[in-house]
Amino acid sequence: EEAIDLAKIIESECKNLNLLGLMAIPPKTYGDDEYTLPPEPYLKLGALCKTIGKPALSLGMTRDMRIAIMAGSSIVRVGTAIFGKRQEAK
Repeated sequence: EEAIDLAKIIESECKNLNLLGLMAIPPKTYGDDEYTLPPEPYLKLGALCKTIGKPALSLGMTRDMRIAIMAGSSIVRVGTAIFGKRQEAK
């Protein structure tokens, strides 16, 4: 409910902002290997994006790209697939 209210405020009061959609980074516990269908948080975010009437949904990363796309994500972040895993900071 708060996200819907915030989207309305951005649209009506923030003339210099153009809300295109929603973005979220799911917990590391979600991955394509564990799910054949998107988990509930993915589906809820996809539904929320439709509710606010915005087309862009950025959900998912290399490890959960397939289930993110199944949930309606139009943008996925695939840095690990391209650059490999990050090295731990020393």
